[in-house]
Amino acid sequence: MQRLTYDETDTFVTWLVASCLVVGIAAAVFSLLGPAGWLAVLFKDLLADPNMRALVALLGIMGVLAICRRWLERNPRTLFNNLVVGTVGLGGFIVLLQGLRTFVH
Repeated sequence: MQRLTYDETDTFVTWLVASCLVVGIAAAVFSLLGPAGWLAVLFKDLLADPNMRALVALLGIMGVLAICRRWLERNPRTLFNNLVVGTVGLGGFIVLLQGLRTFVH
């Protein structure tokens, strides 16, 4: 009987600690990514400036380019490798020119 009580208490404490850990992680993620979270506020502040908007778009395009390049290099026989890289590079150049045009005007 003593052992059964100990096992129930141990299980209860384990579940309590695990649930507190899950709730803490969920709260941290919500305060980071929620509608009023500091990451959302940071992105809103970054996208308010046209030059920073162009820079963020260019960084996003470069990230997509890196992912596409890594994915396409797995299959070396693909014909679209240079086409995708050139298209995304041209899009990044257009975004960069748009940012410069906004900065000059």
